[in-house]
Amino acid sequence: MYVCFINDGTEFGGSLFHRVNNQVEVGAQLGWTSGDHNARFGLATKYQPMRDWVLRAKLNNSSQFAVATTHQLNPHLKLTLSAQFNVQNFQEGNHKFGLGLEFEPCC
Repeated sequence: MYVCFINDGTEFGGSLFHRVNNQVEVGAQLGWTSGDHNARFGLATKYQPMRDWVLRAKLNNSSQFAVATTHQLNPHLKLTLSAQFNVQNFQEGNHKFGLGLEFEPCC
């Protein structure tokens, strides 16, 4: 699947998505702003080895690498752990970590 966009006639971009098989998906995104010489792009993947477990990863042109895992603990509760690293300046720190808990009521 391919999607393009234009915002206010100054921001342009597109994304490409491909489902490789039942467990693996990949995607790419490209964007730029009129008058700016720097393009933005990123690559991402999703791997679902089991029905209740998903791994995601993303890398962009700003050298930011993000990874997340989501586990369906039971039919009403999901746990997500995530991290984002600046791989260009790894020693500087400034990394981000996250924890998410999603509850879906039964009724």
